[in-house]
This record gives sequence, structure tokens and C-alpha cells, in this order.
Amino acid sequence: MNLDAFDDEDVLLMARALSIHRVSMRRKLDRLRSGSAERAATIDEIARTQRIVAKLNQADLKRIGA
Repeated sequence: MNLDAFDDEDVLLMARALSIHRVSMRRKLDRLRSGSAERAATIDEIARTQRIVAKLNQADLKRIGA
């Protein structure tokens, strides 16, 4: 994804939305059985989401010259 196609507010909104999604997935873990395939997939999704949020945060920092 080319983040240059998005303005600063778009990048911030995407990071917020993904952070909310990650929190939702964390809550979902409480309902899942330990060792289940769905729990493992949810943990993987949390990790992937966190990596995307980190990329968005880095892009945001780069935009402001930090």
C-alpha cells in the first residue's frame, strides 16, 4: 500500500481503526478455548494487525519529520 496516497488524517484514522480492531480481537480471545485453531488464528490476526499499526505509525512519524 502506498501511504503517500493518503493524507495525514487518513493515516491516523486507519491506525485508530486497526487499534480498535486489535482490542476487539483481544476480547475475543477470552471466549475461545485454549489450544483451538480459532484461538491460534485470532492470535495471528492480532499480531498481523499490530504490525500494520506499527507501519502506519512509522509512516505518520516520517510525515512529520520525526
